[in-house]
Amino acid sequence: MASHLPIINRYLISALLLVSAPLSVAVIFSLARRHGIARRALLPHFAAQCYLQSPALLALMPVVVGLMFVSHAHVLAHLRRSTLVAAFGGLAAVWLLTAETRYLMRDLDVGACRALGIAAASLALGAIVGGGLAASTKHVLLHARLMLPGQ
Repeated sequence: MASHLPIINRYLISALLLVSAPLSVAVIFSLARRHGIARRALLPHFAAQCYLQSPALLALMPVVVGLMFVSHAHVLAHLRRSTLVAAFGGLAAVWLLTAETRYLMRDLDVGACRALGIAAASLALGAIVGGGLAASTKHVLLHARLMLPGQ
């Protein structure tokens, strides 16, 4: 659906989708530490989230980029046949949950159960924000022809 967009727009949309999860989790962690949402307070949390989430996001990047550059029918057909991509994505999610839990145990000085709960809730919210952005982008791209004059 985005294949008709200029390449720079596709890259910007991909970057927005990939940065949404670390940013939303950084906001949650900043608020949990009572640091507020100022740029200066968010910077260390955002940097830590980018560092922690990069391996998992890199594992998901073939899916995101595939959906942005190739028609959905081809990407979905490929993903249905490829158990390796699904398994790699599942391992990336488990690794990310483990890394976030260990990070929270050190950063907030809490036990493993509490850290796991906070990490799972934060990552779920990050996935919801990223999925919401992806769905709204898809909606806008589907209906862009209705918004453009003369189309």
